[in-house]
Amino acid sequence: MRATRLSLLDEIGKRKAEDALGLMYSQWQRVADLLLAQSGLRFPAPSNCMQFEIGPVEQFCQELVVTRFVSEALGQGLARAETEIAAEEIFKAKDQEISRLRDRLQYCEAVNHEMSQRNQEVIEVARKQRKKKKTLQKWLWCGLGLSITIGASVVAYSCLQQTSKYRAFADFK
Repeated sequence: MRATRLSLLDEIGKRKAEDALGLMYSQWQRVADLLLAQSGLRFPAPSNCMQFEIGPVEQFCQELVVTRFVSEALGQGLARAETEIAAEEIFKAKDQEISRLRDRLQYCEAVNHEMSQRNQEVIEVARKQRKKKKTLQKWLWCGLGLSITIGASVVAYSCLQQTSKYRAFADFK
């Protein structure tokens, strides 16, 4: 009788443990449905027998580790994508600035070329004016020299005539 009573108490203890395990499992299932479903995790499928197995817990831990790695990889990928987008925006801004500077450089080169042409034209005009002035001065000096030569010749001729008149007059006497 005592053995029967002990076996009955063991059976009652086993059933209470199985009920507690089933209750705990259903609570885990609710937690999994509410919280873990949002993060993409899944709780292992319920087994037909209510025996506690280490396999589903290990599988859950492995899924948790894998999920953590996937989450980190997604975070790194997202950070990389955000960095690439920011770099692309910076590149676009730099390209626009380069384009603006290239346009400004072309404008400055065009202005420089135009100013160079104007300077060449001014230099050419100044050279022609100097040449014209030198030619005019040359003609002026030539005319002045010719005038002085002619004047000196006239004076010398008149002096020569007067001296020859005095000589002829002195010889005649």
